[in-house]
Amino acid sequence: MVRNEQIEPEQPDDAAGKSLGLPHGQVKDEPQYQHQLEHLQLIAERGRMGWQKASGHNWRAPVEADISRYKRVIADALRSRTDARQAAEVGIAVCALHRMLELGRPEAVRIA
Repeated sequence: MVRNEQIEPEQPDDAAGKSLGLPHGQVKDEPQYQHQLEHLQLIAERGRMGWQKASGHNWRAPVEADISRYKRVIADALRSRTDARQAAEVGIAVCALHRMLELGRPEAVRIA
């Protein structure tokens, strides 16, 4: 018994644009989508894991965890109004968070 398999047609040149949800032919004309197209090409060349290593995508999770910790422990919003005072407020809060992490981290000692 022979199966009838459908052969998919080749994708047009702007197939990457369709994956971005753009109309046909619009990608080549719009410079703001070039960054996204470069990422899509890198994913096609190296695979998703290779793209994550090359682009530094894996740094996102620890940064999001740090921001979440800051918001839970300190506050969701800054209280100061001026830029200089906001910078000082953030600096003090970050120093306090680092100190809390140091105090809560166990000190490992190798035996033998």
